[in-house]
Amino acid sequence: MMFADEREESIRLLALIAILAASAAGQTPTANPQVESARKFYGNVKDLILKSADKMPEDKYPFKPAPEVMSYGLMLAHLANAQFYQCSTAMGEKNSDKGFHELLHTKAQILAG
Repeated sequence: MMFADEREESIRLLALIAILAASAAGQTPTANPQVESARKFYGNVKDLILKSADKMPEDKYPFKPAPEVMSYGLMLAHLANAQFYQCSTAMGEKNSDKGFHELLHTKAQILAG
């Protein structure tokens, strides 16, 4: 036979379980924190690159800090090409190299690319 204290404790425990179950049922599943972190990081980097591309004057796109490195414009076209390559590879598409680094030369072309 249950004593009054044990019965009260059992009722409290059942009430607590019911409250927790009800609150959990009303919640939407949370997103994967690693995916959310990657999305935020990607968004931040994308914004920085686009702001940089927008601020750089057209006549500076051929700028090379040293003769053996890519120009600023070529680097942006290379980044765009790499983005398409990585996304299409992740989606299982073939022949995903768009050749942007060979096709895009002006600021307008690169930003539209």
